This record gives sequence, C-alpha cells and structure tokens, in this order.
Amino acid sequence: LLPRRERGDPLHKSLHAAYESTKAMAPSASAEARIETARAAIEAALALDSSASPLRREGRARAAQDALTVFSDELVAESDYVYQEGERAFGHGHPDPWGPLEIRAPSGEVVFVEGRIDRIDVDAGRTSARVIDYKTGKARGVRARDGRFQLPLYALVAMRLGLPETSSVLVAIS
Repeated sequence: LLPRRERGDPLHKSLHAAYESTKAMAPSASAEARIETARAAIEAALALDSSASPLRREGRARAAQDALTVFSDELVAESDYVYQEGERAFGHGHPDPWGPLEIRAPSGEVVFVEGRIDRIDVDAGRTSARVIDYKTGKARGVRARDGRFQLPLYALVAMRLGLPETSSVLVAIS
C-alpha cells in the first residue's frame, strides 16, 4: 500500500507511542486497559483523525492496526522482560552511555557507528537486556540477513547499560 519507509516510520512511531504510554501503568493494570491506552496513544501519534489523502489515511490506519497487533501479541505472551525504552539514538553528541559504538579493526583503524535502537527491554531483576529491532515489508530471508549485522551492533551498545547479559530479537512485521 505505502512504500517501505512510509510504512515503517509510522509503524515505529506507533509502537514507541504504545510502549511509552503504558510504561508507567501499575503492574496490576489489566491487559484490556493497557491495550486501550496503547490504542489511544497510537491514534494520537499518527494523528489518525487529521486530514490526508485516502492512500495516506489508509496507510496510517494499517500501521496503527499492525502496531496494536504487535503490542497486543507481546502483551499476552509470557515474557520475563518489560519495556525499558524505545527509539534510543546513539552516536556523537549523545550523553553516556549512548555515544557512538567504536569498532576497531585488527589493523588499528577505527569506525564509529551511530544509529537508533527500536526497543530495549530488561528483565525484572535487571540482569539482562533484550534489544528488539522491527523489520517491515521485506522478504523473510532479507530480514534475517539484516538482523545478522544490525542486531549484534545494537546489542553491543545495549551492553553499556551494565547488565550481565544482552540478547537481541528481530520482530518481522509483514
């Protein structure tokens, strides 16, 4: 329906809004209350009630539905992890621990990597972090290849949180 970037950007924005809106809710809050809070945050983030061309409105509505589906599915899944933060930029000009990732070649050359981590979750005991990257609109094999390079780099950045373990997960959204 929409080009990949035009679909991916609102999807990322929606997921970030959903998780941020429910982050401060009491652990006893029901799944229904969390989903409704996330739904309202997604609708506000994408300005679903604003005017746009029919194609753009439909694209935003689909991104909102896809985000709510991902959020809801993860909410009901058994997990030891909870949302910590999303859309975490790292690179030059960001405060510690979010400066650029320095990669040194055996020859001594240095490359600095900057980027944005889609989501970081932590376990309840704060002993483990999980980096999550969303991929949209690509064939499953291409998404897997993307994750083999990008996710380990993001995990290296997340290790700066000082937790003993860091893992990564690719969430494919078709």
